[in-house]
This record gives sequence, structure tokens and C-alpha cells, in this order.
Amino acid sequence: MNNRKRDVIHEHWRRVIQYEARDLDRLQMASARIAADRDVRADSSLDGLLQSDIQKRRHELEQVQQGDRLPSASPALSADGPARPAACSQEMSPAEIHEAFKAQTELVAASLEARDEAQTHKVIAHMRELQKCGPQVIPIAELAQYERRVSELRSHIKNLEAEIGGLKEQVILAARKGTPQDLARSMGRLAAIHAAHPRLLEEAEVEALRRHVARATDEGHQDRRVMRELLNRERSIAAEIKKLSASVREFHRVSCALPETSDIFQRAEGEYRRAIERVDACDGEWFSAIVLELADLLAEWTLPPVEAEGQIDRFLDGIGAGLKSIRAQIHEIEGRRGAGDDDAIGS
Repeated sequence: MNNRKRDVIHEHWRRVIQYEARDLDRLQMASARIAADRDVRADSSLDGLLQSDIQKRRHELEQVQQGDRLPSASPALSADGPARPAACSQEMSPAEIHEAFKAQTELVAASLEARDEAQTHKVIAHMRELQKCGPQVIPIAELAQYERRVSELRSHIKNLEAEIGGLKEQVILAARKGTPQDLARSMGRLAAIHAAHPRLLEEAEVEALRRHVARATDEGHQDRRVMRELLNRERSIAAEIKKLSASVREFHRVSCALPETSDIFQRAEGEYRRAIERVDACDGEWFSAIVLELADLLAEWTLPPVEAEGQIDRFLDGIGAGLKSIRAQIHEIEGRRGAGDDDAIGS
């Protein structure tokens, strides 16, 4: 499967996982549909990417489910992840209000990184409740400051998400092109984002990208091999056309300067006759075979560059123009020699 098709299928199922699987039951059904997909079963790399997406979505849904099951008096954070915010009550002491508010400031960052907008809204709402319960403990200006920070953090995370998407594309492109410096720079930045925001870029995603890079590197080696074969074939044909043209020009020069009885003339004429035979062999069938040969090489490309087809078209045009020029020279030489023979007969 080529990369273009793999990306299309991955994006389709990723949207199903993210937007249709709204609970664990629906996620299980989506997982079964993915497992039954013939293209997914045939491509282990694609299957690995989708399994990573499924695990990530399952983790998100389990966090939401766990938060819904916890009682309102539970702490704001637990060892297993974000929990449902504790309800504010008049019996809470100023110290308890302060501690609860501090916990929410930590929880909101985690919710944003997990891209859980519902949980984020809950936490911010609870922060407002705590401020109302203890306006002397939490001044309204402090709440407003945190709301601004939340807005800034949300924008920062969206920018990071866009950067992650761009870096992933750069990594794959660098792997295909075989540019290790660009690859190392992009992977280093992704590693830094993962270290700072492990919920935003999870280890499973990084590992899936590493596998993708290994595959793209192999494909890049294959593409570069095909490019070398294409260039070598083009050079070989171009060299042959150039040699034929040189033989015809040389005979034209010799026939104008030397008598037919000279050794140099005889050798040049022999090369000229062989050139004529070769040019005659370069007919429409030969040209079609060249076109098919180059098309087969192009088909071996994992993802042919846009300029490749144009390069082949220009090369084929060059072959046609070169053969046309040689045939014109041969026609001129043969016409001149025929006229010479007629003059000799007339005299």
C-alpha cells in the first residue's frame, strides 16, 4: 500500500474513533469495524497507527467515566488522572478553599493537554464557585488572572498541535529524502514536546512515528534507486543518439574533403552505414518500448515527485528531436550523393 492510500484510510478511521466513539461501547464497535477492514489487516503499519489511536481514545473515555463515578467530595486529582471537581460548601475553611482552588489550577492544565474541553469547562466553573465561596481567600482579580492563563494555555496547546502535525510531515519527508540533519532536528523537537506535554504527544504516538520513519526511510532508498536507474537509462539513450549524430556528421565532413578511395573515407562510411541501420531500427515500435520502460520505472516510485513525469516527457521529446535531426542530415547526405552520381552518369 502506498503512503497516500495509507494516509487516507488512517484519517478516515481516526475520525471515526475520535468523533463517533463517544463512549467505550461505541469505541468497541468501531474497533471491531477497523479489525474487519481488509486494507487495515493487510498493512501492519496502518494497523499499528490505528491501535495507538484506539488506546488513546479509550484512555480519554475511561478518564471521563471515572470522573463521573467519583463522588463530589473526592479530591480534584488522583493517582489515576483527573477526577470530578469537589463541590463548594459553606462549611469549607479558608485553607480548604485555597487548597481546592490550587488543585483546580493544576487540573485545568492537565485537562487542556488531554484535549478534554468538557472537563476543562467543569474545572473553570468550579474555580468560579470556589471564588464565590471565599471571595476574601480568592480575589476576583486572581480568578480573572487564571482565566486569562487558561485562554493563553489553550491557544498555546492549539499552536503545539499544529506544530506537531507539521513536524510529523517534516519527519516523513526528511526520511524519504534521506536528509538526516532535518530528520534529527524535527525528531528532537517532537521529543522535547513529548517531554514537556506527555498527554498532548503520547509515547505511543512517538513510537508509531518512529516505525513510520523506518518505513519511509526504506521507501526513500527505493525511490533514490529508481531515480538512479531512470537517470542512467536516460543517459545511455542520450549517449547513443549523440554517437549516431556524430557518425553522420563525421561522414558528411569526410565525404566533402576526401576521395572515396581513401581509408579514412571507407572507415567513416562504414560508421555512417551502421548509423543508418540503427536509426532505421529506432522506429515507432522502438520508441513505444522506451516509453513503456520509463513508465515502468516511474511506477516503481512509492510517491513519484511531481517533476518526474515532466522530466520524462522532456527527455522523450529530446529523443524525438534528436532522431529527426539525424534523419534530416542523412537525407541531405544521400540527396547530395545521389545528385553526384547523376552528374557522373551524365558526363
